[in-house]
Amino acid sequence: MRIIATAAALTASLTITGAALAQNQPQTPPPPCTEDEYRQFDFWLGTWDGTTPDGNPAGTNTISVKESGCLL
Repeated sequence: MRIIATAAALTASLTITGAALAQNQPQTPPPPCTEDEYRQFDFWLGTWDGTTPDGNPAGTNTISVKESGCLL
């Protein structure tokens, strides 16, 4: 009976120690801004040439992703 009680106490101790170790492991945070909501305007990415109503060049815009995908 004493061996069974000791084995049970040892098993409980190992379980608690394992749980404590799991809590102390550094968690890698997910990459920021990777949800679908942040990708809604990706169609806008690229270089765009602007023109006046009569077709003359008015300028060029470049739209790109910044701040780890959190900003266009």
